[in-house]
Amino acid sequence: MKRSIRLVLSLSLLAAVAAAPTPAAATASSDWPGYLFSARHTSRSASSAITPANASTIRQSWSFAAPAPTLPGQPAGGFDASPTVYGGRVYIGANTGVFYALNESTGTVAWSKLLGYVPNLTCEARGITATATVASDPGTSAPTVYVASGDGYLFALDALTGAERWHSPIMPTGATENDYYQWSSPTVANGRIYIGFSSQCDYPLVRGGVKMFDQATGQELAVWY
Repeated sequence: MKRSIRLVLSLSLLAAVAAAPTPAAATASSDWPGYLFSARHTSRSASSAITPANASTIRQSWSFAAPAPTLPGQPAGGFDASPTVYGGRVYIGANTGVFYALNESTGTVAWSKLLGYVPNLTCEARGITATATVASDPGTSAPTVYVASGDGYLFALDALTGAERWHSPIMPTGATENDYYQWSSPTVANGRIYIGFSSQCDYPLVRGGVKMFDQATGQELAVWY
């Protein structure tokens, strides 16, 4: 089931929540840096901003809708990925194939970047479905966004500016049929990035698996089918 086209974040209206931190002042309790929170996928953070006592005070602070598509074969707007929160920003990829960094307090766009999508061939057109992960670059310690595009690439982007550090092919997507697709979100641990690949809609069926990449360079290190 597709998610609503509008992304709504409400945490900033709680009285107990302080002003959004800058990237340099980010704390573990205020961030949600990846799919299911961490590489262990605990689905739980240390934040105590929302409690049973103040949950009823939550109100909508802002909403953001991805702009309509403008390119040939580009999918319609909307979000299937989950938001990643880090350093006062919200990172999320849209079904149009455009990736956004939003101000956590206001919802305004800090930067955006077209990463890629697949057109409607044997399945429906799709952009970014995977949830991004934000982690420190192992060489420079700079906050870096790791995200998979709809057309089969793994990207490392500077979290502050959106500048590309590197991109690497995961699995090629077909020119005449929708075969491979990146449903999987990247898991970052111990200087490595792990990401799965599978069929987009089983038409045609393809062999699924997992790849491992070097976090610093994007070099493919191993594959398991």
